[in-house]
Amino acid sequence: MTVTTRTARSIWEKYFAGKEEVLEELRNLSREIEKKAIERKSAVDSATVEWEKRDEYPELRSLLSVIHGSDRDICIMAHDLACHADGQTEFATTNPRDFVDDGRERLILENTEIDRVVDLAQR
Repeated sequence: MTVTTRTARSIWEKYFAGKEEVLEELRNLSREIEKKAIERKSAVDSATVEWEKRDEYPELRSLLSVIHGSDRDICIMAHDLACHADGQTEFATTNPRDFVDDGRERLILENTEIDRVVDLAQR
């Protein structure tokens, strides 16, 4: 069988996409991904309530002095949120050394409005 240029082009067009077709498919895919991202962001935004810390809690900061640096700040923010939010407040961590071990969980529960400290780490 002799393959002519015309036959080769026909086979190519049948089994392979041209550059413009590939680009158009990629553009369509990109638009679809962006559309889904916008829909998801809209859903998250509608379920989100804006919150701003209302107090610095200097006494609590002293009581939680065994919790270091930004971990203490996060704990105080969670306490503030618990003070102003309805329902139960769970404080979750993937690093139990920061908020669970060495009596830290008990310290947090006894001195804050946080209802529960949850250790998400697999030990």
